[in-house]
Amino acid sequence: WDFDDQSFSNIQNPSHFFGEARPHNIVLTVTTDQGCSSNSSRSIRVGAVPQVDFTWTNICTNDFTNFVDETPEDFFTVVNYSWDFDDGTSAIGPPGSVITGSPSTSGVYEMPQHNYGAFGAFNVRLTIETSDGCVNTKQRTVRI
Repeated sequence: WDFDDQSFSNIQNPSHFFGEARPHNIVLTVTTDQGCSSNSSRSIRVGAVPQVDFTWTNICTNDFTNFVDETPEDFFTVVNYSWDFDDGTSAIGPPGSVITGSPSTSGVYEMPQHNYGAFGAFNVRLTIETSDGCVNTKQRTVRI
């Protein structure tokens, strides 16, 4: 096996850690006991784990708090947002879609507006999933 990152293996079914998000051209070379050999290659895309971050505006109780995804764009496409506002309310959906079904949350998933009905400290979590299947979460304490 040639993993296209200066790493090689002669194990039949190896596992491999890719340290860099980019396309990799993997080559398998099989050699028989008689010395005959053949190659097969396949390109795979290794995605980056999103470094999730978000900001918000501190607003008064019963006003909408504006959240904004500040995750730096990297070698990935966001396919799903999951917000947990730590008050029993969450919002889960794809970028660009309008949030529906919640009287306390509106906007789009990358910039939701959430109404806290009580003051306090809330441990808000944003989880992002990429088109490569990579997932990461950031939790921050929001004081209302």
